[in-house]
Amino acid sequence: MLYAFCNQFVSLTFEGLDSGRAHAHRVTLTSVLFRLFKLVIINWQHMELSMIPRSVIQFMAVVVLLTSWLAMPGTAAGSQDRVALVIGNGKYQHISQLDNPINDARDMAAKLETLGFTVLKGLDLDQEAMEGLIGDFTDRLRGKKSTGLFFYAGHGVQIEGENYLIPVDANIRAAGQVRYKAVPAGFVLASMEEDRTKNSAINVIILDACRDNPFRSFRSTGSGLAPLHAKGGSFIAFATGPGDKAADGSGRNGTFTKHFLSNVDTPGQDINGLFDKVRRGVFRESNGEQRPWTSNSLLQSFVFATDGNSRESAQDSPPAIEQKYAMSKVPDPAPAPPSPRSEVTSLMPVCRTLLESNRLTRPKSLSTRNPRNALDCFNEVARRDPGNRDAVLGLVKIEKRYAQLAKKALSRQQTSKAKSYIQRIRQINPESSALDALEEQLEKSAQSSRVAASASRREHPTSASHTPKQNRRPSNPRGNKWREPVTGMEFVKVKAGCLDMGKEACVSAFWLGKYEIKQSEWTHVMGSNPSQFKQADRPVENISWKEVQQFISKLNARGNGLFRLPTETEWEYAAKAGTRTERYWGTDVNDACQYANVHDETSRRKNAWADWTHHKCNDGYANTAPVGKFKPNAFGLYDMLGNVFEWTCSLYAKYGTSECITRESGVNDNAYIVYRGGSWYNYPSYVNAAYRGKLDAGLSSYYLGARLLRQVR
Repeated sequence: MLYAFCNQFVSLTFEGLDSGRAHAHRVTLTSVLFRLFKLVIINWQHMELSMIPRSVIQFMAVVVLLTSWLAMPGTAAGSQDRVALVIGNGKYQHISQLDNPINDARDMAAKLETLGFTVLKGLDLDQEAMEGLIGDFTDRLRGKKSTGLFFYAGHGVQIEGENYLIPVDANIRAAGQVRYKAVPAGFVLASMEEDRTKNSAINVIILDACRDNPFRSFRSTGSGLAPLHAKGGSFIAFATGPGDKAADGSGRNGTFTKHFLSNVDTPGQDINGLFDKVRRGVFRESNGEQRPWTSNSLLQSFVFATDGNSRESAQDSPPAIEQKYAMSKVPDPAPAPPSPRSEVTSLMPVCRTLLESNRLTRPKSLSTRNPRNALDCFNEVARRDPGNRDAVLGLVKIEKRYAQLAKKALSRQQTSKAKSYIQRIRQINPESSALDALEEQLEKSAQSSRVAASASRREHPTSASHTPKQNRRPSNPRGNKWREPVTGMEFVKVKAGCLDMGKEACVSAFWLGKYEIKQSEWTHVMGSNPSQFKQADRPVENISWKEVQQFISKLNARGNGLFRLPTETEWEYAAKAGTRTERYWGTDVNDACQYANVHDETSRRKNAWADWTHHKCNDGYANTAPVGKFKPNAFGLYDMLGNVFEWTCSLYAKYGTSECITRESGVNDNAYIVYRGGSWYNYPSYVNAAYRGKLDAGLSSYYLGARLLRQVR
């Protein structure tokens, strides 16, 4: 009875705390109180109060005061704050309007308030308002052991594998402008995770934004949204699978949000169980056309509704934060002055001067504070003030000026100059509408030059054959092959050359693995096989970047050459093999099954969980395939796309550089390393030579392997 009394007393004390932590505290304090009171009661008849040690009396007083304080409303020690940001955009000014997001946001905010969240809410926000509200939200989370939830309903698009949330004022005419006029979803997640993954904080992101691309002026590089993978301590939910589309809904709410709202307040229900119910409900209502998708890396369980955190719904009146940011609201009589933009204001005259003096992309700037060309200047303005109209117009003017210069050079048969101008257009805007026509004209001009050179050689057979460097396709003559004597790994000699990565990037000659590292080769060196799909001639996977460095160190110790991973520039150069398309077989993504092991009809049929967009062809493999089963590229390299992603030695933050990071460089476990090439379970937009993925150096996955480079002596 005494123990029950102590347990009941402590249970009341910790009522409302996170269940796991409350239980641990409750057990400890109950045990202490039980032993203490038992000691006093047993000896009560044999001692006077004065005989009780002062330290015991003081300790009991502290316990009573502490537990009384803990039991006070709103002061539970160690309890996690819950903060939510809810945004609904529906009344778009330049694209199709949506009926449900405003209702979704209002209902979501009201529901979360009943579940103990402090809710920041914004409706029909422009870009500045969205970014300001996100900043307020993440400032409240930074460094705290709290639960942060971000919900967005509205238009969203993916460009080159990056997801963007569209403000209501977005007037976007080209895909290249999206990054300046929309909000990257990855930015929100990164801001929420900053300084929080180490202290067991919880981040939840819910996106009901997987609708059709609303912009008629351009096509996004993939339908729906791209996967957004959670790191430690995060949970991400999409209204439908990556690459698919979600219904806006015919009633008050979108289909996905409706099922979330109807299931979220079940007491004691874990977040995984909640979204299982939501997934089944949406799947049934949409007749199998929509299936919500989640990515979970939470390090602890999370429950939305406990017995102690539900309360009556607050009135649906917009809080002060919504009044501050909602476009549809009447401004206060004395609005706060806008945030100063003195840096941008001082930069714009410099940008215009550089543009007018034709200092477009040269000379390169040494500092962002003192830009020396118009491109760097306008880009710096856009970085400091995303969506700045003058910066976007400045970039458009630079693009048009280079298009004019390219046309002029082509009319004079100056193919070298024309190619340089075209490369700069691609650097400014890879989606430029002028590129196709200019590149077609450049190819015709280059072909005319080759015909003329051939005729000249026939007339003058003793003259040396020469083709201008910029028109030579990198060659890989037969006989340039080498086999590592211990493991049997085969390498192909790749000659020096250049490629366009937004700017010209050149590489020296190197040897590259003809195939991805096989499981038999890995086992021979490392003595174990970590792969999930075990078969000796399949690529090794489930290997971290750091484990690959250990493999390389052991291989280098044998003295048969100096091995390392390729930089992403070397990798992309080798993958494209002199072609100009994103895939070395051409432009049709569904030709992939002849050249690569991808997420296809077989994978879709046998992997029910991988229900996203697939290649409309059949390569015969549901997961990894033995190396070399598909056609090679022009350099004689197999599986450069598909099968498994391949680690590089490049840091994600340093795109297009020649810097190679090795084990000796002291890379942290959480450093982002680039991987390339797509894999057996990826949908089409990931399987191309330009896609960049990133992962912590110490993490591994069953879709990630490696291919070695041997340096030329």
